[in-house]
Amino acid sequence: MDDEAIDRPHYREPRQARSAATLARILRTAEEPATVVGLKEMTMSNAAECAGMSVGSIYRRFEGKEQLITALTARMLLQPFADNSTLFSELLRTRGGRRPCP
Repeated sequence: MDDEAIDRPHYREPRQARSAATLARILRTAEEPATVVGLKEMTMSNAAECAGMSVGSIYRRFEGKEQLITALTARMLLQPFADNSTLFSELLRTRGGRRPCP
C-alpha cells in the first residue's frame, strides 16, 4: 500500500451542502443493517433501502461495500468524540467560558 492510497478519502467527498446531507443520511441509516445483520451480511441494497434511495445513489458515493464499511466504521468510532466535544462546548458556555475544576 502506498502513501497516496492512505491519504485518499474512502468515498467521494461532498462539494455541496445537499451532497453532504446525503452522505450523512447514508452513513446514519447504514448503521441499522450493519448492526442488525452484521457487516459481512449487509448489502449495498440494505443500505440503500434504509436510506430511502436507489442503490445507484449509494454507488455514486461509494465504489463498493468495503468503502461504505470503512466510512461507516470511521463515523461510528468518531461519533463519541463528537458528542463529547459538543458536551464540553456546552459546559464551557454555561460556566462563562471557564474550564471546570478537577
